[in-house]
Amino acid sequence: MKRSSSQESVATRKCMHCEVTSTPQWREGPMGPKTLCNACGVRYRSGRLFAEYRPAASPTFVASLHSNSHKKVLEIRNRATQESVR
Repeated sequence: MKRSSSQESVATRKCMHCEVTSTPQWREGPMGPKTLCNACGVRYRSGRLFAEYRPAASPTFVASLHSNSHKKVLEIRNRATQESVR
């Protein structure tokens, strides 16, 4: 049985921010519709999608650089800003 090209693109879809490939819903992002996973899309829409934000399930998640908690993301951003000023 041959898969259609639309089925293949869904199987290989990846979030443009965190690179996760499995999500309950694909959401619109800065690159267009269905380019962000559910978690990143919700944050993008509320204006809180920062580079330091990553869902814990993301393959690019590094605990020292990323967090899935907004409060922790702000702490990471503030720490980086303070270090760059020095």
